[in-house]
Amino acid sequence: MTRTCPKCNQTNPPDAAFCLNCAAALGLGAPTPTQNPQAGGQSPYIGAPPQAFGGTPNFAVQGNPQAPPSQRPLISVILAGVGLICCGPLTGIPAALVGWLELDAIKNGKSSPDGKMMAQIGFWGGIGVTIIHGILWVLYLLFGMFASMAPY
Repeated sequence: MTRTCPKCNQTNPPDAAFCLNCAAALGLGAPTPTQNPQAGGQSPYIGAPPQAFGGTPNFAVQGNPQAPPSQRPLISVILAGVGLICCGPLTGIPAALVGWLELDAIKNGKSSPDGKMMAQIGFWGGIGVTIIHGILWVLYLLFGMFASMAPY
């Protein structure tokens, strides 16, 4: 069961919260398995906050346009910055992975497109930090080898 965007008529995956074409919020759709009365849960009315029915708020699944943005882009940028200063690949690789996961979630309509630029910065920053520190480690080893071969 796909979801059609009310703004541009783009068909989207059933679990998408945002349109893949125009990034419009898709809103509440058919009941999810946790809202299905046959599954033992209470079926809330359309637009009800999930907390009122004992559920946890999952804004990305609910498609709430006022949902708080994901924290993954910020985490990715912070990890890339820390990697640039001191830790190299120890935080650069996780920065690239977190940024990539967020970009994938945005591409599939599961996360708000507001954090796309920060996710891209974290992704490419993590890759760049890892490459820069790898080159520096190789140069450090080469200079150490040359220094140990120098005659006294």
